[in-house]
Amino acid sequence: MPLPPWVVRADGLWEASLPAEVDAALVRELYLWGDGGYDARRYRPTSPMLVIGGLTDAPTAPGATMAHRRSQDEFIYRPGDLDGVQPGDGTEVVAFHDWSSSRLLLREIDTAQRVVRFTGYPVYRIGHWYEGGRNPYFLDNYRSALATQPGRFWVDVAVRQVLYHPLPGEDPATAGGLVPQLTELVRLRGTQGLEIAGVTFAHTAWRLPPQGYSSGQAMVDLPCALDAGDARDVLIEGCTFRSLGATAVRLGEGCTGCIVRGCLFDDLGGGGVLLGTTRRQAEEPAVPVGNEVVDNVLRDGGLLHYSAVGIWLGFGQRNLIAHNLVERWPYSGISAGWAWDSNLSPQRENAINYNHVHHAMQWLADGGAFYSLGWQPGTSLRGNHFHSIARGPFAGRAPNNCIFFDEGSRAFEVADNVLHTCEEQLIRYNQCVEGDQIWGDNSLGPAPGEAGFPVAAALAGPREPWTALAERPPLASPHPLAAMTLPTVEAIPRPPLNEDFERNAPGELPANLAAHGENAAAGALIRISDETAASGTQSLRLRRTPGLARPFYPYLTYQADLRTGTARVAFAFRLEPGAGLSLDLREDLPNNQLISALRWRADAGATWQAGAWYHFEVTVPLGVAGAEVSLRVRDAAGAVVEERVSSLADAAWRRLDRVVITPAGAEEMVLYLDDMVVRGEP
Repeated sequence: MPLPPWVVRADGLWEASLPAEVDAALVRELYLWGDGGYDARRYRPTSPMLVIGGLTDAPTAPGATMAHRRSQDEFIYRPGDLDGVQPGDGTEVVAFHDWSSSRLLLREIDTAQRVVRFTGYPVYRIGHWYEGGRNPYFLDNYRSALATQPGRFWVDVAVRQVLYHPLPGEDPATAGGLVPQLTELVRLRGTQGLEIAGVTFAHTAWRLPPQGYSSGQAMVDLPCALDAGDARDVLIEGCTFRSLGATAVRLGEGCTGCIVRGCLFDDLGGGGVLLGTTRRQAEEPAVPVGNEVVDNVLRDGGLLHYSAVGIWLGFGQRNLIAHNLVERWPYSGISAGWAWDSNLSPQRENAINYNHVHHAMQWLADGGAFYSLGWQPGTSLRGNHFHSIARGPFAGRAPNNCIFFDEGSRAFEVADNVLHTCEEQLIRYNQCVEGDQIWGDNSLGPAPGEAGFPVAAALAGPREPWTALAERPPLASPHPLAAMTLPTVEAIPRPPLNEDFERNAPGELPANLAAHGENAAAGALIRISDETAASGTQSLRLRRTPGLARPFYPYLTYQADLRTGTARVAFAFRLEPGAGLSLDLREDLPNNQLISALRWRADAGATWQAGAWYHFEVTVPLGVAGAEVSLRVRDAAGAVVEERVSSLADAAWRRLDRVVITPAGAEEMVLYLDDMVVRGEP
C-alpha cells in the first residue's frame, strides 16, 4: 500500500499518515521508491546488542521437560538496558538461541527487580546455550533510537503515523514509501498443469502474534508468498521472489511433479523454498513426491526470521534439489529431514545434488551449509560445493560446519562433494556416526587456488540459461545486526541449587531441573511426589518402564556451570526393589564430547536397602590438575555406609557443567530423590 507524500518535521524526521484501509499492526516493513521500484527495505530502530543479566525462579513453559525447552517468560536485564521502554509501546525483545531466535512482546517491566516479562514463552530457554548464561538479545522497534539511526522507521500505531529518519541525500519529494499488507499473494489448492513464468512476487507482510513469535528449527511455520498444496505438475519458472516479510514458496502436502526453476529469491524476511511436510504419519498422496527445485539463486534470506533456511526438505520422496546457488543466510543453507531419530519415515530417495552453498551460518549456530535429520535411504548428496562457513558473533556454543549430520542421519550416499573454508570441522555428526552414511570420493579441504582443488566444483550451481541470475545486483539493504557487536560482560553467577521439592505441587518438575527421555504414555516420568520424603512431605520420583527408546531413559540433569573453588553435590535417595541409581559429574567439551569427575552407582540390595533413605555427598576441587574426589554416604540414622577419596574419573576434568542422575537396575523401577544441593564453595 503506497503512503501519502512525506511531510518533513522540525526535527528532520519525515512523517506520513497511514491510509484508512491500512492495518497499522501489519506495518512492520517499509520500502522506499528507487530506480527499480520499491526496492529499498528499511528496518526499524534497534538497540545495541545486549546481554541478559540473569534468570529468575519463575515457572517454566507448561509441559516442557527437556532442559533447552524449559523456557521462562521473563529474565533479569542489566542496569540501563531497558531505559525508555514501556510495555505496549511496540518494543520487541529479539533473543538468540543456538539455532533459532524469539521475538517477544513486553507484558511488564519490574524496575525494582530489573525483570522484564513477556506475553508468551519462547520455544527455547533463554540462557541455556551461552557460556556463563550470557544470552544476547536486542530491542527491535526501539523508538528511543530513531533519532540517531538514519534509514530506520517507526510506526506510531495509536495515531497511525509512520516516522522515517532519512539517509543523507534522500529527497522526500521523490522517495515514496510503501507498506505491505498481504501475508500471502498466491494460494494453489488442487491445481494441475499451471505454468507461472516471469512473475515478480514482492512486498508481503507478516503479523506478530499477541504472544510473540518463537518457532523451532528452520521456522517452517511462516506464511509464504506462494503456497501450494495438493498441486500437480505446476511449473514456477523465471520468477522473482523479493522483498518479502516471511518465506517465498511452499510446496506442501500432496504436491507432485511441481517444479521451481530458474527463479531469483532475494531480500527475504524468511526462507526460500519449503518442500515437504512435517507430518511423519503422512502417506501418499499426501507425501510430496517427484518435485524439483533446480537452477535457482537464493540469497540474503532470514533477514527478519533468523532460523529460516534457503531450501528446506521435509518428509517427501523422489524430490530433486539441484544446481541451486544458496548464499548469505543466517542459519543453514539447505536442510533435509524432520525426524529426530533413525527410525523409518516417509523420507527417502531424494537427491540433493550439485548445489553451491556458501556464507551460511552467519548469525546462528548448530547448522551448516547442509544440515540433515533422520534415516533417509536412497538419498544422494552428490557434487555439491559447500564452503565459507564461519561463526557469527552471536552464536551459541554448538559448532558450525559445511555438513552437519544431526540426530539419526543415516543412509545418505555422499560423493563428489567439495568442502573447504570452514571455521570448525568440515563434517560433524550428532547421534550418528561416519559409518552410517555411504561414502564415495569427496574433496575435503583444498580451496580455490590451492593444490588439489577439483575443477568439478564448477559444476555446482545454476546451469544455462540461468547462470546470469547470480549476476543481478543484490537487493538487500545493510542489516542492523551487521553493525552490532557483542558486549563484554561478566558471567552470570548461577544461584546454587537447594531443592527440597516442597515448593511445587505433586506431578510438577521444578524449574531448575530438567528431565530427558520421558514417555508419558508408558508412565516413565520424573515428577514431584507426595508418596515419601527424606524431609518434609514431598520428593522427586523417577520411574523407568520397559520398552523405552534408550536404556538410560528417563534421566535428570542440573546445569551447574561451576568453574572455581570446590563443587559440592549432595542429595538424599531411596531405591525401591530392583532399582539402581547412577551419578555422573560432567564437563561438556566441544563436539558433544564429555568427561567426568565421578561416576557412581548404587543398586538396591545388601548395601543399599530397598525402601530406605540415604544421604549422599561429594566434594571435588575445580580447575585443579590431579584433584581428588571426596565421597561420603550415610544412612537415615547418620551412620557412614560408604566413604572414600579417589582420583578423577577422567584426569582432564576441570569444571562441573552438569550433574546427571540416571536410572539403573531393572527395566521396571522407581527411585526417589530429595534435598538436592549443588553449589560452589571457596
